[in-house]
Amino acid sequence: GRGLVLKCSHFQPAEVAETGDAPEGSQAKLKAQQRPFPCVVYCHGNAGSRVDALPLLPILLPAGISVFAFDFAGAGKSEGNFLSLGHFEKDDLATAVD
Repeated sequence: GRGLVLKCSHFQPAEVAETGDAPEGSQAKLKAQQRPFPCVVYCHGNAGSRVDALPLLPILLPAGISVFAFDFAGAGKSEGNFLSLGHFEKDDLATAVD
């Protein structure tokens, strides 16, 4: 990578927790899905950020698909001053996937 901190969010499908298995303080009694599930890596566009992935969550999570979204360097909450419109973003994507 380029030495910049990228801010990321990983949204995972949940399942109803068995009695006593729910996380402490949880009201919904949900826990992270334990079985393997596919993952969509969401790459935002120019002038976007990882929050652009939020409308996909109600579609993908119930289908058992997780969503990993990150802010490219220079966007959202990630470090950096500007987007390079593709030149460096390929490196950011490689770093995020690793």
